[in-house]
Amino acid sequence: AEAGIQGVESRQSEMWIRASVSNKTEDLVMKAPSALENDGDATSAFAKTIEVILPANAGNSTRYLAAFLKLAGKKRGVQVRVNWVSKMNPGALSAALLETLERSAAGIAFQALDHPLVHEAVNRLHFEGVTLTTIVSDLTGNDEIGYVGIDNRAAGRTAGLLIGNYCAGAVAVVWSGQLLRAHEDRESGFRALTRTASPAITVMAATDTPPLPPPTSPVYLSGVSRSSSRALAT
Repeated sequence: AEAGIQGVESRQSEMWIRASVSNKTEDLVMKAPSALENDGDATSAFAKTIEVILPANAGNSTRYLAAFLKLAGKKRGVQVRVNWVSKMNPGALSAALLETLERSAAGIAFQALDHPLVHEAVNRLHFEGVTLTTIVSDLTGNDEIGYVGIDNRAAGRTAGLLIGNYCAGAVAVVWSGQLLRAHEDRESGFRALTRTASPAITVMAATDTPPLPPPTSPVYLSGVSRSSSRALAT
């Protein structure tokens, strides 16, 4: 059995979810981020600007997060400027963080990568008096900044409990590596729970997630088609 404890942002999960809904519902969901992003772009009335830095090509859940942050900011008179950076690239994230100094934002929210380059950029911004908050995934040992997201260790324990109820034998853990503290915490919680509560399970070494094809690629569409066929067959 395979335990992919990556969260709902994975496109693998998305393929299975999309297979069980109507074409009309799927179309509405896929168009939601664009509708939110285009819901008024005037910025003259905004008293403050918050920079949000998120990984590009990280799944629809990340696009939804960006769209809803912009909508929430608009309702509060705050401009939310979303910056997309190369996924799993500490150098690109570090550069994007430092570039915000030139725009004098009131604050920065970003999905962190636990890497020395990112820590250095965060320390520089903190020294300059910039308010920072990590979202989705946090930084290790940086108590000066806030964090908004789920308890990832608890999420890992929950996954371990569910797997223990339905599986036995070898279980593979799939993650995106130690750069994402969220995934590291989930893996830790998963292993801790299965070790004590599910002795019939053997957790294999964590395996890095392979690069995923874009949603419009033939490989991705083929996977959706196969998932739909399986859903109809059952």
